[in-house]
Amino acid sequence: MSRKVSATYTAPQVKQAFKVFEGTAPNGCVKADGLIRALCTYGTEKLSLEQATDLVSQLETDANGNINYNEYVNMMMMST
Repeated sequence: MSRKVSATYTAPQVKQAFKVFEGTAPNGCVKADGLIRALCTYGTEKLSLEQATDLVSQLETDANGNINYNEYVNMMMMST
């Protein structure tokens, strides 16, 4: 996902984009399966199920299958 994020986006903007997909996940998190569905459904460059699953499998999930997007975005924005 980091390859698709424009350097012109701020961390709060990227977090707000993730927030749209929070659903029933705790605040600041998205469910891994929901993120996979979103990657296959939305955007101009939809991923295949295999591509989305591979990408999301590289992210750290908690015991309930949630991804803390706040931590992820902070880490990715610091590395740019």
